[in-house]
Amino acid sequence: MSASGELFVQTATLGLELVDELTDGSLIGTSSVTVTLVSIPGLVVTPTQFLVGRSRWVFENLDPTEEVQLAIEANGYFSETLETNLSVPTLADPGGVPVPSVASPPSLVRVRLRPRTGYPFSGSLTRVVGSVLLAGAPVPGASVTVTPRFQDPVVAGVTDPGTPFDTLTSEDGQFVAWFFPDISQEHPTPVAFDVTASSGSHTGGVSAQPLVPQTVNGVTVPI
Repeated sequence: MSASGELFVQTATLGLELVDELTDGSLIGTSSVTVTLVSIPGLVVTPTQFLVGRSRWVFENLDPTEEVQLAIEANGYFSETLETNLSVPTLADPGGVPVPSVASPPSLVRVRLRPRTGYPFSGSLTRVVGSVLLAGAPVPGASVTVTPRFQDPVVAGVTDPGTPFDTLTSEDGQFVAWFFPDISQEHPTPVAFDVTASSGSHTGGVSAQPLVPQTVNGVTVPI
């Protein structure tokens, strides 16, 4: 509303609802979104953008003739880059997050962000925290798969693999994965885990590591 009492209404071009993958709620900390043109990679544009609540970004005045990339940064989460008029896979949504074209009717896009090392995880969460090392040095950006193993319902001492948890190492070469009870299993609490890691031509892994529930389980993976 202006000083003269007139009411001005502007229509948002696009909205991003940033969601914590672990809690399915708002982000725990601050976030930012940088907008660049697809047609001229790296060229930053400055639409009117503002934050609603803790983690909903709204954009106005995006040029309907130009598709854009949206680089999302958030404290405690992995960064993600989306693109309008395209479905882009993310860590939390490997199937892709579809973002409509800038020329489409305004919409709110829900983007789940994956917590990384440094996130204030609950002390009672069953999780695996590890390091990927190459010749003793931390490896950032390595692909990591952590697979929980459940007690076989028939054969004692034998474990069956559950749903893999795919993630990456952070800049310090560390990764984190978490598990909840799986009601599809006869014994729903995992009892062990496997880890595989790769970076370029280097691969490695560890298997059948005991998994203690409701605490942190540490592991080092040489590649």
